[in-house]
Amino acid sequence: MPCDVRYLNLEFAQLIGLADYDWLSSDVPYTAFAGEWLFAEALYGSRPSDDASYIEAFSEPNGA
Repeated sequence: MPCDVRYLNLEFAQLIGLADYDWLSSDVPYTAFAGEWLFAEALYGSRPSDDASYIEAFSEPNGA
């Protein structure tokens, strides 16, 4: 069965910039589920309006 292989992580890195991609993939702990949060809207539709508290956790020194 023919198929195409796409490395969407590379396209995402190009879209947001290498520094931000590196930060997300290396510095943000996996327990923060940042990747799931980023792409949940694509799967489930619009997000709840309380995203600010999740985002704020990343701006705190001891946040997620």
